[in-house]
Amino acid sequence: MEIEFYSVLFRVSSISATRKFYTDMGFTILEQKGALRIIFGNVRLAFVEVENIGPNASNNSFFFEVEDVDELYEKCRGEYFENINPPENKPWGKRELALTDPDGNKIVFFVKTT
Repeated sequence: MEIEFYSVLFRVSSISATRKFYTDMGFTILEQKGALRIIFGNVRLAFVEVENIGPNASNNSFFFEVEDVDELYEKCRGEYFENINPPENKPWGKRELALTDPDGNKIVFFVKTT
């Protein structure tokens, strides 16, 4: 099964300040469903505004596009994790399997549904 890096999601305290910062740096900003996105080459960065970001909170999310998220779920469920939630269809057009690493980073594997 091939796994490709897709995106990193950053939680920010002010989406307007983030927009200004990256626009001022010369990046083209795409806005979609409450998020800012920067795409350059094969790298995608996404930003969403979150209230009350704690100083010690892990705010990182990593997204990986896979061929079959349900197959990956079965493999993880059987080999790596005792308690794992099955993949879910999301309203933004993806079927996602979300895991959290020991440091609190969110790791999301997905397939596009639209």
